Amino acid sequence: MHHRLINNQVELKNEPARVIGFHPGGFNSNLRDGIIKEGHMKPKDLATLMANILDLPKTMEVSEIVINRKVE
Repeated sequence: MHHRLINNQVELKNEPARVIGFHPGGFNSNLRDGIIKEGHMKPKDLATLMANILDLPKTMEVSEIVINRKVE
């Protein structure tokens, strides 16, 4: 997976696009038939994170994000 990400970044380096590996873990979604699990991340929080990253200046590059729910 990591090599594919790097290859895509190299291939698209001259394009007006950002290639970001986004790997969230432990979030609530409709993928589990709407089952909400206590302590899992909210999809809206993940969307806010991604929107903030996409708003960074074009002189900055975030290449990979691994984010997990906080285990208490």
